[in-house]
This record gives sequence, C-alpha cells and structure tokens, in this order.
Amino acid sequence: MKVQRQFVQVGARRVMVRHAGRGPAVVLVHQSPQSSRALMPWIERLAAQYAVFAPDTPGFGHSDPLPLAAPSITDYAEALAELLGALGLQRVLVFGMHTGAAIATQLALAHPQHVAGLVTDGLSLFDAEECASLLAHYVPPFEPQWDGSHLRWLFARLREQHLFFPWYDGRRAARLRYPLPAPERVHADVLDLLDAGDGYRAAYRAAFQYAPRGALPSLQVPALLAWRAGDVLAPHAPRCPALPAASRAAVLMGGEGELVKCTDNHFAACAAGATVADAAASMAAAPAATRRIVAAGGVEWAFHLAPGGDAPARLSLGDIGQPAAVPESGAGPRIAVELPGHGASLAAAELDVAMPRLAAALHEALAALLPATAPLELQAQGAGAVLARHLARALGARCTALQTAGLPPADAAARRHFLQQLPALAPDAQGGHLLAAWDWARQSQLFDPWQPATAAGVLDAPAPDPQRLHEHVREVLRAGPLHAALWRAALDEE
Repeated sequence: MKVQRQFVQVGARRVMVRHAGRGPAVVLVHQSPQSSRALMPWIERLAAQYAVFAPDTPGFGHSDPLPLAAPSITDYAEALAELLGALGLQRVLVFGMHTGAAIATQLALAHPQHVAGLVTDGLSLFDAEECASLLAHYVPPFEPQWDGSHLRWLFARLREQHLFFPWYDGRRAARLRYPLPAPERVHADVLDLLDAGDGYRAAYRAAFQYAPRGALPSLQVPALLAWRAGDVLAPHAPRCPALPAASRAAVLMGGEGELVKCTDNHFAACAAGATVADAAASMAAAPAATRRIVAAGGVEWAFHLAPGGDAPARLSLGDIGQPAAVPESGAGPRIAVELPGHGASLAAAELDVAMPRLAAALHEALAALLPATAPLELQAQGAGAVLARHLARALGARCTALQTAGLPPADAAARRHFLQQLPALAPDAQGGHLLAAWDWARQSQLFDPWQPATAAGVLDAPAPDPQRLHEHVREVLRAGPLHAALWRAALDEE
C-alpha cells in the first residue's frame, strides 16, 4: 500500500504527516533528530490492517516548530493532541520510539480519553546526574561555519552515536556493540538534522528533562513499555515503577523483530477501542495548509501557497539546488514549487528528468491547485527558466507572462565546464561528500561557475554568508543524484 504525505494546518503551524491504510487509527511518533521517514517500514506494515498516521514532530522533517523557546514534552504531547483533533481522531493506538516514546507516554497520561493503547520503545527515565550531563554536552549549537566544518562535525557526530552513548563519552564503559553504520544511513540522518537545524536541541532537551516515573503508576490506558536489550536506553528498564494491571514493562531480548511482534499483539488486543478511519479521507477533511503536496508524473510536487485576489496567479520556479521562494509581489495567488528532490518534493527512483517531461508533470500537478482555465504568470530563476519555458508551452494561452533571470550561458564549452565541476554527492564513509558540496557551492559564489577559476573568473563579491550558503548546500545534498541529473537535462537541450 502506497504511503502518502500531506500537510495539515494545526493552528498557526503546518504539520507534515505520512499516512496510509484503513481501519483502527494508529499514530507513530519518531525519535529525534529524525523524521517520520525513519518509520516507513512500520507505516507500510501496519497499513495492511490500520489507518496509520506518522507526523513529523514539531521542528523536524517538514513540520513547523513550536513557537516556544524551550518546549517541554508536555508541549509536544499537546501539539500531538491538537493534530488528532485536526484529523478528527477521537481515540488512537500510539507507538513512540525514544523521544517519540516520551511524547506518546505524556499523551496517554494527559489525554487518556484519546488513547486506546500505548506501546513505547525505549522510554527514557534519566536521573538528575544524567540529565545534567546530557544538557551540558549532548546538544551543542549547530551553526553554519564559513569553511563547512559544521557539516563534517555533523557526520562524525551522527556516526559516533552508534559507537558510544552518550556520543561525547569516549570511555570504555560507554562503548556500544553496534555495527559501524553504512555511510548512506548516516547521510540520511544528516539530512534529517539539516531540516531541523539548530532547533534540533529543543526536543532533545525536553526528553532529557522529562520525568514521568511518578505518574506512570496512574496510567489509565493499556500500555506496553518496552526496552530492546542492547538499546542505549535498555538500562532504564529497571527504573520503571510498578504499573497498573492493564499495563506492563518488558525487556525484549529478540531485538526489533520481537518489538514488532509485541506491538502487533498489543495493538490487536486494543484495536476495538480505537476510532475506525480511512487515512486518506481523514487527511483530506483536515484543515488545508499553506504547503501542499500533489503527486504527478513520478514526482510528489511540494508547493508553497500564498492567497491573493482575483488577479492571475503567479508561480515561481527557482534555480536547481536552491530553496523555493514565494513571489514577493502579485495581486493574485502566489505559488512556489519545489523542484524534484528539493524541499519536500520527492521523486521516483528512475524519474525521467527531461525538461518537457517534467513540465508536463508539473502542469498536471497544477490542475489540483488552480481551475483548468485560470491564467498564470511565471517567473523563474537560472535553470528553473528552462523548465518554465516548457511549462509556458504546456499552458498555452493561460500563460500571461514569463519572466526569467540568471539564464545559463549559451556557450557549449562553458556548459561542459560547469557540468564537469559538479560535486560528487554519493555518501562516503568519512562524510567528505558534504565538504565537496560546500566547497563547490562556495567557490561558485567567488568565481564564475561557468569558466575556470582563474583571475579572469573572479567575481567582485564578498565572502558568502554562511547561513545562506548552508541553505543552498542543504538543497544540493537533499537532491543528491538528481542535482547533476537536473543540470544535465537543463543544459543539454538548450
């Protein structure tokens, strides 16, 4: 069953939710600093029997953060309760892992009327000394540096958490018996933390300070509090107090396989108390957000929407490797589209990136946002203008204006040089691909990227702002192989 994604408006916040299936409602809450992407195998498996909803928690993935300087687990749980209300779900089965376990537990404690059953994987029960150490060392600021060294630190940091817990404690006693993670796995975690940015610290700090031990004996919902043997939080299992008769705590010796089996059994026993739902219908009935995802032509196109008057809508197409930006002016609705592999736009593994093909797919996607005959103005930057030209042809008389800027040069030699300089983005074991992307992006703002970096190619410009450069590199890394593929498609046909 295909897992779909959509944004839901919850108050002033936009929440990204992965969803699939029909049946008793299940909510899955991921750990920090990941996103609901990490729970894809769980969504796909459970969707055969349940209506499954897996939100990106506030500040992670593509969900907006909470408007609080120092949110607590209670705040995250209240945000989850608000999401349930927006989805029209009265009672749900809830599963949470690590930070997600804390959020799910607090939801069950504060809103037992909304929880038909609870399963946690690795609920943290830190003592005061551990909490103080973690708050002091575990979550240092994450700030872009001029030389890209923050990316190298990030890769090493996320790899180190598979070697030691806490990651900053290199003592023998803190050594973990986990295999060295594959570069692709570390890279996926890097992308998740890049989405969160420095805000990644908020949920961690909330989890470290969460102290539910005194409240656990009063749980009013059937709960399975599980710790997998070998998990970094398994030593917390003996700290769990006695639970009510309908709940139990357990150390699972069979790893994730046993966790899956126990979760399935617990949910099956509690499913009769959960709201029966169709996940897609619940999402469609929820308040629409100012971000929208529309699937067409092998791409899940992500749009940013700004309302307007009766004047023609204006659509912005940014350059390859750059974040999307809603047009600043326009009397009608304003729309920005994220190119395939950029932002929240996901692309099929074997996507045909020929510009006419992508323009046809984008034209199809726009039909879900605008009336079939609605006029549309296009503005495009850089290589995005190539796609815009093809889209203008597909729109025909509906395209009332086409504005382009920063077009690639026509010189074939310049184009070959540019394509040869594109960074290799395949993850390597030391994270060097991250620095390759950073160095390429920085050099392209100091020297004309269409010619060799000689004195003749020097740009009269200051050093790039690290934050803006970081946003550019984040999009390049997120696009991965599509970055070069899109550039080749844009330049080879011009």
